[in-house]
Amino acid sequence: GEYFVAAPSATISATNMNVFYIGVDNPLAISVPGANSKDIVATASGAGATLTKVKDGEYTVKVTKQETCQINVRAKIGGKEMDMGTMKFRTKQIPKPIAMVGKLQGGRIEKEVLASHGGLRVEKGDFDFPVQYRIASFKVQIIGGGDGKPPTTVTGAKFPPDIIAQINKARRGTIVYIEDITAVGPVGEVQVANKDMKFTIK
Repeated sequence: GEYFVAAPSATISATNMNVFYIGVDNPLAISVPGANSKDIVATASGAGATLTKVKDGEYTVKVTKQETCQINVRAKIGGKEMDMGTMKFRTKQIPKPIAMVGKLQGGRIEKEVLASHGGLRVEKGDFDFPVQYRIASFKVQIIGGGDGKPPTTVTGAKFPPDIIAQINKARRGTIVYIEDITAVGPVGEVQVANKDMKFTIK
């Protein structure tokens, strides 16, 4: 009979994305046909990478730089350790999150609705990766209503009581500026994608 002889090779796959994102644990699955998963030895190089074994065949990779990361695989087959191959991955920054009041990023809003939300929330947008953010700080200013005070710097996500009071007594056409919004996530504090928002009381 006829048969084919193929060189041993490793299957390396990022289980969430085909890139590694900076500052988070990127899941990675590695298998080698003909080798037991416990006999696989994997290492990472470049991009300030750290590879951690979760269990046989499953790993996480954390990168710190935006440059190419290479995964190197060796495995023991027939009592002999052999090179099974390498794979290069791109590394990218996590996309900036999006700040919102309720489901809005600006526009016309009833003062009762703005006051009832009580502050900002943050979403990761279309980024399909399990990361969490929270609002760190922002500035808010109300013009055309309330007391006409200068911008108020807020730590956290909630409007302070005096801002809620100004919103509640604001007249139609009053402008509420929310600016310099930052959020805290896996890589520390970052500006959100829509760092400034403008609402008009209707």
